[in-house]
Amino acid sequence: LREVAAAVAANKPVVLVREADFAKGGTTYEEARLECPPQYRSFVFDGREPITWHRTYDFQRLSVKLIATHLLAGCPNYRKHKFELYYRDELTCESLTLPSPVGIYPSPHNAGAAEFVAELATVFPVASLAQSPSPPSRPPSPARNALARLGSTSSADASAVADDPIASWRGSFLR
Repeated sequence: LREVAAAVAANKPVVLVREADFAKGGTTYEEARLECPPQYRSFVFDGREPITWHRTYDFQRLSVKLIATHLLAGCPNYRKHKFELYYRDELTCESLTLPSPVGIYPSPHNAGAAEFVAELATVFPVASLAQSPSPPSRPPSPARNALARLGSTSSADASAVADDPIASWRGSFLR
């Protein structure tokens, strides 16, 4: 709390970082807010979204980049300028391409799958969105096609999913 008191006294910018791993002391945003002494709550939490600290390498790099961006935004020389930090070896959506049209078959029984595929099609213009009432009777070639299945559970009716040919293909090449 000494650091928080000093930041309040000097009116210093604060970067709010939340540990994602509960085994490493992580907590929810609501719990952290309640643990903070009332006199500091508005200074620390109001108008700030916490940066989630991840321990998986690629997500951790994003966390570090977001922390650095917020720290630089609090510095006088950077405050006036809009900037974006990046890693030298970072992939961008613009650098990702698909070599040829790819058929993507979202199951109509998987909530959100069609929206997900539509968003993919905006990022990868060569992706073809194949949504038909009766999908092909055999699994598509894995080299040229994909199935969109979101999560291990769905709000869909279990019997409808079981009858969906796309759902039966799951074990053939996608996990």
